Amino acid sequence: MSMVDIKLMKKKFTYISNSKIPSMEANSVHVVNMANAFSELKILDDFFAYKGFLKKSIKKFYGLKNNLKISFFFLSPAPIFNSIEIIITSFRLKKNTIILGRHIKICLFLTLIGKPVIFETHQPISSYSFIDRLLFKYTHKKLIAIISITHALKKILLEEYALKDKKIIVLPDAANIEKKKVKIKSKKKKIGYFGSLLKGRGIDIIFSLAQELEEIEFHIAGGSEFQIKKLSLIKSRNVFFHGYLSSKKLISLRNKMDILLAPYQHNTSIPGGKVTTEWMSPLKIFEYMSSNIPFIASDIKVLREVLKNHYNCILVNPNSINAWKIAIKKIFSNKKLSKEISTNAFNDFISKYTWEIRAKKIVQICSKLSDC
Repeated sequence: MSMVDIKLMKKKFTYISNSKIPSMEANSVHVVNMANAFSELKILDDFFAYKGFLKKSIKKFYGLKNNLKISFFFLSPAPIFNSIEIIITSFRLKKNTIILGRHIKICLFLTLIGKPVIFETHQPISSYSFIDRLLFKYTHKKLIAIISITHALKKILLEEYALKDKKIIVLPDAANIEKKKVKIKSKKKKIGYFGSLLKGRGIDIIFSLAQELEEIEFHIAGGSEFQIKKLSLIKSRNVFFHGYLSSKKLISLRNKMDILLAPYQHNTSIPGGKVTTEWMSPLKIFEYMSSNIPFIASDIKVLREVLKNHYNCILVNPNSINAWKIAIKKIFSNKKLSKEISTNAFNDFISKYTWEIRAKKIVQICSKLSDC
């Protein structure tokens, strides 16, 4: 979509998030970058979020080029305050605006009072509370569109409710475009994992690989101090923890890696313990694709919506240590394959999965509607 189409829009967007900002949660990375993409396109009216507890510069923490204006909710995300916050927020909105967001209660209430709303969900509606499900039942027909992060999730949504297929738009997650940097060479081979240390992320796979491949350094970035302390009890000379890093530091460390790993298991969970393997669209995959570094990922059905074995990555059996070892050795020994998969991944990313492209696709949804 061209900038001409964007300029012809009658309305701008108000992005309504249920994330705490700044925070170490992946959902905050998603909503900040989506809001920022709309801001860069000059079509953002406002961006609502909960105030996080981290005393960090939002611009530096998320690696933004410009400052992003955020209107923080007055109350906490505790359910007891939701109804009050909904009413307050409805009065804070600009009159001529399109609502887009992941805060199900506020989004659906605004639909109820006649506001144009695009609701984005990263989980089945059955995963929400009883009140949320009830609200959705009576308001979903009035939504402009529902954004799903994968085709697998769309299928679940269609099975849950008698929704029109065209109403659900599949938009995978995304990542930022990085400036190409010269690969930092090192005598020791380095393999990196960048992401959460929650259950089902395959950290045990990494420790098993480190034990068998002692000549290689394994670097892990992410997780809380408590999680790192617990994992550090597993003694390993070639596993290094770096904790949660700001965007700039994360990219700097990642640029030193020879291979990246995404060892998702079939019990991959998010904070709260909910297993999301069936429908997830991990941010990490798109960040890896943007890095121009070859990566190995678990061969899980939903990831095949984006990844193709031996084309833009190597896919392996999630539980087979031997399969991971073979893939690692293949990348190190086959420079042609290594170059091909990293280049293809980057080209796929740059043409399909940037935050700007994602924002423009949402604009495209609205451009087909007379009231946008």
